Amino acid sequence: MSQDFGLQLQALPPSAKQLAILVNGKLLVKTTGSFKQLYVGVTSYQIDGNRIGVISNGNLYIREGSGKFLLQHINVKSFQLAGTRIGVLTTDGVFEVKDGALASNTWNTQDQHVRSFQLNGNRIGWLTANGDCQAREGTSGKVWPEYAGVRSFQLFGTRLGVLLEGGVLECKDGPLDAGWWPEHPIVSSFALTDNRVAVVLADGRLRAKEGGLTALWSDLAGNVKVVQMNGTRIGILNTAGQVFVNDGPITSGFQHEADNAAAFSILDTRIGVLLDNGDFEVKDGSITATFVPEYSGVNSFQLD
Repeated sequence: MSQDFGLQLQALPPSAKQLAILVNGKLLVKTTGSFKQLYVGVTSYQIDGNRIGVISNGNLYIREGSGKFLLQHINVKSFQLAGTRIGVLTTDGVFEVKDGALASNTWNTQDQHVRSFQLNGNRIGWLTANGDCQAREGTSGKVWPEYAGVRSFQLFGTRLGVLLEGGVLECKDGPLDAGWWPEHPIVSSFALTDNRVAVVLADGRLRAKEGGLTALWSDLAGNVKVVQMNGTRIGILNTAGQVFVNDGPITSGFQHEADNAAAFSILDTRIGVLLDNGDFEVKDGSITATFVPEYSGVNSFQLD
């Protein structure tokens, strides 16, 4: 099945800024002007440059540029777009990746009994159902067994971080067979960039470091639920539903962005906030810029 609403979205330049929102199963996208409905019956979605993917009725459909949505895979639990690569995790735990044209049906099975996965640059990482983290370069490179007893993991450039079931965060930087560095105990969640590591501790404290993996930690905030990092910005959602963002050195002061927030996202110079009442707002520029109301009744959103 393919849906066509008569929209002619042109191929986008690399610098194009897009907003995607899900409203009661309807995917709407805005590049300039107003939002355009692209698909209905959507349970999850992602935009990555010129590609847009949706899961509908358990099937993955993707469109490229101004083309139509093409069926890519059935029985899909989750997926990720990353340039010309597509990763899918099926409902029975099979993890597959393909690279190239949408019309290609050449999928490379990476593993079975998989819980989650991530594509980042040339690297592929996944977490098995029994908590083993594994990674490889490309779709057919050597599989490196990275760590056992893993709760979650993240790839970013040459870095790999694993949060162990006991709450210890360990990271490595370099080749996939590089040694591990114990970063922090009692961690509930974490975020990585190419030169930063941030952790939210079990008591809600946010700590971050900048530079090498052995750099010193700085205390940044308390009562934190969610942390995101992008470029020189760090954003947090606290337990009171407030969003704060800083820009510059990690110890820069935080700017209060929103109250009554359910979710937020930071990307380059943009900040998006979804409020508890379903209102979606975005600002672009300085962290002190004014938010622009975008849409109401929103269930989720993505900045691209």
